[in-house]
Amino acid sequence: MSIKRRNSFLVFTGIVLFTALLIFLWFTFTSQNLMFVFDNSGSMTREDKSPEGQIHTLQFFAKQSIEKTVRDPKFSLAKIGLVKFGGQCKSYESLPPEKRKITTPTDYEKELFNERQQFAELVSPLNQGNREQLIRGLKNISEDPDGATPLGFGIRKAAEELPVRGNSQIIVVTDGGDPEKEDGTGNCGEKPCAVFKEFQSKIPNFAVTIVPHGTSENNPLFYDYKKCGMGVLPSIPFGSPIPIPKIPNPFEYLLPLLLVPPFIGLRWVMAKGIQEIVIFMLDVSGSMGENDKNGKIKVEIARKKIMNLIEIREYRDKKIGLVTFGGECNTLRCKTVPDYKNQTRVIKQLNSFNCSTPNGSTPLAYAIREVTQILSQQNLTPAAKAVRQLNKFNKKPRVIPIIILFTDGFETCNGDPVKEVREAKESGIDFITYIIGYSVNTNEREFQQLPVLARVGGGRYISADTEEELENKFNELNSQEEGILNLKNHSNSKVERWELYKGIKQAGNIPYNSRDRKRGDNLWGSYLVDVGDYELHIFLNENTDSPLVRRIIIRKDQQTDVVI
Repeated sequence: MSIKRRNSFLVFTGIVLFTALLIFLWFTFTSQNLMFVFDNSGSMTREDKSPEGQIHTLQFFAKQSIEKTVRDPKFSLAKIGLVKFGGQCKSYESLPPEKRKITTPTDYEKELFNERQQFAELVSPLNQGNREQLIRGLKNISEDPDGATPLGFGIRKAAEELPVRGNSQIIVVTDGGDPEKEDGTGNCGEKPCAVFKEFQSKIPNFAVTIVPHGTSENNPLFYDYKKCGMGVLPSIPFGSPIPIPKIPNPFEYLLPLLLVPPFIGLRWVMAKGIQEIVIFMLDVSGSMGENDKNGKIKVEIARKKIMNLIEIREYRDKKIGLVTFGGECNTLRCKTVPDYKNQTRVIKQLNSFNCSTPNGSTPLAYAIREVTQILSQQNLTPAAKAVRQLNKFNKKPRVIPIIILFTDGFETCNGDPVKEVREAKESGIDFITYIIGYSVNTNEREFQQLPVLARVGGGRYISADTEEELENKFNELNSQEEGILNLKNHSNSKVERWELYKGIKQAGNIPYNSRDRKRGDNLWGSYLVDVGDYELHIFLNENTDSPLVRRIIIRKDQQTDVVI
């Protein structure tokens, strides 16, 4: 064999081996692992009616849904397992007096340890091919369930069966759960969110999805689960297959880097994961169907402005989303999750009768809660995490999501929008809010709260009564010279509040953004600030007169980080 032919053979062999390695890594790290967690508590004996008119127990319909899902051909390559949970919770306080005399709470907790493990039972181990074994185990689950809903034990049992590699997901089919109690005894002493966080740190691509059965996704119990990062699907028809969401895998972003020159692959990853997010919120309550001072319908002006914004060049390369709200309390009219090249879909929803026709109340607090939940899910994607690490390595500023809200009033469903924004920021969900108050009744007491909502969100408030005035206000906003102040508390000290003074603090110099702080403001996150020199006063104690003082400079279109 000549040297030239031998070299060609070696190159060909290398390509084949490299391709085989990629295929092996692809199937190893992108394999799908599904553990179904079946609620076998007493409440699943309730009867309900299917869309076809059949009357059965919730347990019967849940079994049907799981069976149809595991038989779906698209999951033929997935490894699937099954866990059931349910049982009677016991506590030291529930013991009879004679039993409490001969034992202590600590000893009794040790006695209950082994018994509590029986709250969750492995029905079918994780496997790829033997679906019939799982279905037989599913059908053999007792049709006379009893006891409470120890959801945390079910999640733990399922998570212990999942491997570290691949996409691992737990699908919980349940009609609710036990509320958390102040003494920590809810869910039989095993908190679902704590279990989820524990295994999220152990398994790289791990998710828990709640499938409401015989209840709504708006069940108050599910809000706590969504807040800690679990997914909650919309209610599905009884007996229908479960629409299992896909878990993004970092390897999906690494593969193009291995197949193309590194600099091209890096640009591709950055383009896919840069996470420039803008979510528009449109109030379509009944009052938005009224006329402004020029006789134009308010919602039409707001829709037109949103469509103009998303069509300009600045927004073409961003992830665009839309939420419309108005009508019934605790519901959204329409929701479009942020994505690239999403303009057509957003415009279609803005022109939709169901999404944009004014009607009913203004559930602003609920809408903000849902939008911040969308942002929390966006920040958890592997692409977002990878880009944050790349930006840190390259010393680039992080990209902060923006919420732009169009409204003509305030909350009318007894919610607290300002509280929702505060809690979201305190939980680590960072964003900046622009509030556009269009043709607002300035005699309303609630009007004064719209600027507060903008300030707590770290952004700006715009008020306009006509289309021409709205356009002028946006032009003024675009001409403002401002930067972003990022406040981060990495110390163990609790900061009571902070105050920002233009220049050096002196008598009569009002702290920046101070009007929204009735009892001080210890929020951390991102805030739009006018360009200039500032003094930042940080109070570690509510009664102290000696704050920590930092001199900072806010530069145009730049981010200034202050770490405590």
